[in-house]
Amino acid sequence: AIGEAADRLSTIRNTYGPQSVGFLGSTKCTNEENYLFQKIARVLFKTNNIDTSGCFSGQPQWAWMDHRLGGRFRSRPLSRIEQSEAILVLGSDISQSAPVAGYFLKRAARKGIPMVLADPRKTELASSASLWLPLWPGSDGEFVNGLAALLYQKGAPRKELIDTSGFDSYRTALAAVDPERAGRITGLGADALQRAAALLAGKKIAFIIGGGVLQHRHARQVLDALLNLALLTGSAGENGAGLYLLASENNLIGAWDMGACPDSLPGRQPLKDEGVRKAWEHAWQVNISPDRGLDAARMIGEIEKGNLKALYVLGENPLRSFPQPDRVRKALASLELLVVQDALSTETAALAHIVLAAAPFAEKGGSFTNLEGRIQTFEPVVPPRGDSRADWEILGQVAERAGAPGRPATLEAVREEIRRLVPGYRNLPRHSGAGWVESAPAAGPIPFMPIEPLAHPQPEPAYPFTAILVGSRYHLGSGTRTTRSERINALNLTGCVQMSKEDADRLDLAEGERVRILSPWGSLDQPMHRSPDLKPGLIGVPKAFNGNEAMKLIG
Repeated sequence: AIGEAADRLSTIRNTYGPQSVGFLGSTKCTNEENYLFQKIARVLFKTNNIDTSGCFSGQPQWAWMDHRLGGRFRSRPLSRIEQSEAILVLGSDISQSAPVAGYFLKRAARKGIPMVLADPRKTELASSASLWLPLWPGSDGEFVNGLAALLYQKGAPRKELIDTSGFDSYRTALAAVDPERAGRITGLGADALQRAAALLAGKKIAFIIGGGVLQHRHARQVLDALLNLALLTGSAGENGAGLYLLASENNLIGAWDMGACPDSLPGRQPLKDEGVRKAWEHAWQVNISPDRGLDAARMIGEIEKGNLKALYVLGENPLRSFPQPDRVRKALASLELLVVQDALSTETAALAHIVLAAAPFAEKGGSFTNLEGRIQTFEPVVPPRGDSRADWEILGQVAERAGAPGRPATLEAVREEIRRLVPGYRNLPRHSGAGWVESAPAAGPIPFMPIEPLAHPQPEPAYPFTAILVGSRYHLGSGTRTTRSERINALNLTGCVQMSKEDADRLDLAEGERVRILSPWGSLDQPMHRSPDLKPGLIGVPKAFNGNEAMKLIG
């Protein structure tokens, strides 16, 4: 099977060119495996068409923030949150999506650190917050800019050690921001913004940013506004203050660091930088295309156009994790070759021409990098079952069959190459243990960004509700793996659409009654739960449950 996969991928590349082949890596596979996977794509198949599901879960926004900070954005230990003077949580039901991080927030609140929670839903964290602000979905940018205007009036900026530029232009734009207007757009009112500003004024702030921002269509504008606010308040440095972006998958950061993305090489180094490319070309003894590859979303589009002929999927289930699953199914079914390498028989594997049976993490060695920047190295607990093999071993054998010189890679050889070549990973542990990604050196002043006007589309008559996709602490990502857990299934959890009591009464809907939710992209049927935590006009749609059919509603 390995030989057939390598031979057919090579034939398609030789027939149609490097742009005809795509590689979809995994935020659940190890650093070593993602490094090997992107190296196979770039060295053996001459393509930068390499991405992960992080394309849909906020990974590009991490890259954007890294770009804004001149390559200096690194995660930091969550324990440092308790060293901040105030906390602002935006776009995150953290007790469900990242409960370990939520623990640190609750502990900080118990120590008396003021915490402002801005979220359309009254989540579990609201009981620990000093102030809960039920802002309207999509109005985060207006909220942050309105808050910045009020804090500037109250005495910001605070002196910051980080070098900045462009403050005069930002200050001029800030003077034109109307907090009253921001209060109307967010649905909070000016008084609520004033209360938030009073809690945060004069303090260095830890900004906790979740998927509600990172996965939003205006994510980059909101992140720009947040970084401006961090610079304005002297909160972009150390001692707990600064931006904490929450990763949605266990190795999203590691996959990005290893170069499993279409526009950067390992170590978050930009592909377009000629000096960076030359260094990697020397290391790998190969020419690397300077052209940005296809991300996961564009891969689907190029399959539909007939340009992408083959796709190699490593540890990912796009039929369950991507938006518009019916469209994705039709696209994947039209490929000349679909290779799926996974530990589970997934919906995507059922479509594949070739399936390579991989071992789960407990049956192999490797390392993950968590959202703190902690590198966690582990060894196998038990051997692989049946004929399955570790992903890194399969990839090494695919590479050998596809023409890689030398013997198939060993795990330690891959680790040593990462230590030697990937910036920040010089201290990757050799066996079980933990290390930290090294910080990048300072690279010039951080600019304040212009304040951009944001569009605020109003609900159409045909779609009068605004949906929020709601996660559960019991399920990881799309639920491909966690829905197979006997212990979780024994809890008999049911995914229900959540609706305000006012809307349920108006529509004469009883608790548990099935409702149909329609969007411009698809529909689903689920039971309805009357929730006291939602405003009228909002509905909560559970992720991961019922085949993760929530993805049918988004485009």
